[in-house]
Amino acid sequence: MVVARVMFKPGYFTSNCALLKGRFLASFLALLCASFSNSPKAEGAIDETGLSDFNALTCSFRSIAGNDALGPSRESDLVSQGQSQPAILELGKFVEGEISGGQTQRFQINLSTGQFAGVSIRQRGVDVVERLFAPNGKEVAEFDDEIRPQEEERAEFVAEADGAYRLEITSKFKLAAGRYEIRLTEVRAATGHDRLLHEAHRLDTQSSNLVHAGNYDDALPLAERALEIAEKELGPDHPYVGHLLNELGLLHLNKGT
Repeated sequence: MVVARVMFKPGYFTSNCALLKGRFLASFLALLCASFSNSPKAEGAIDETGLSDFNALTCSFRSIAGNDALGPSRESDLVSQGQSQPAILELGKFVEGEISGGQTQRFQINLSTGQFAGVSIRQRGVDVVERLFAPNGKEVAEFDDEIRPQEEERAEFVAEADGAYRLEITSKFKLAAGRYEIRLTEVRAATGHDRLLHEAHRLDTQSSNLVHAGNYDDALPLAERALEIAEKELGPDHPYVGHLLNELGLLHLNKGT
């Protein structure tokens, strides 16, 4: 197994951006991104200062080479930083956003009871967390399974009531900043498989909230049930099962068992 350790001194990228021009900058950034996305395991992850510097380099690259240099452009909407109302997600339509620590951007999905919705969030230099809220305002689930800031995050759920569901996007780290692309990929009648995975996400979120409140005894059975469902529906080698195993291990560590 190849283990990649990537460490940056604070201010390294921002102080050296002026030296990186044209094709050299493009090649350097491509190699750097590949080191994150292709490593089987990243040990010694970048801290928040390193992430901030990495994003600063990305912004500098865009200013020199143009916004399309990091990938082909597609027709899409842009979400405003100071949005007063959630942006409505529609099938087949991309919405692009730029976000930094401390910001929350909101999206709305209109669904009927029993419908399944699939949402894709393509992270571009920032690790984001998605929180889903029901039409009555209660939190339903949290999605944060993909920690690599250049990969796709998925939010999939089943509507338990008619109405507008709100999906909130936040940056996981306070000093991190970057872009993302979000789109509603699928709306259809939910299957039994969809409902069970929705239940696993719901239980996992409830367990995490109890852990944050220090209520480990009540959190444990919820985490165990979420893992049981996910293993049965997805198999033991699925990334989401690995995420739940990690959460359960941390719970036992905090609980002292």
